[in-house]
Amino acid sequence: MNFKQSKNDNWADQMLVEKYILQNDFTYVAPGTYECPGGHIWNECHIIDSINNMTVEQQLELSKYGE
Repeated sequence: MNFKQSKNDNWADQMLVEKYILQNDFTYVAPGTYECPGGHIWNECHIIDSINNMTVEQQLELSKYGE
């Protein structure tokens, strides 16, 4: 497992971060920066914080995305 840390000291597995980006149809903008379909810019640390705020069930569902 490869973990990433946000600026708020939250942690998330790199695989969950990648699956979050794919599941939410984000577009790559620059290193660590993505754009959501609504046009908002997300830094990777915001994605990590969002994953950290998910319930265990939501994280489990995300971990199975694409399988």
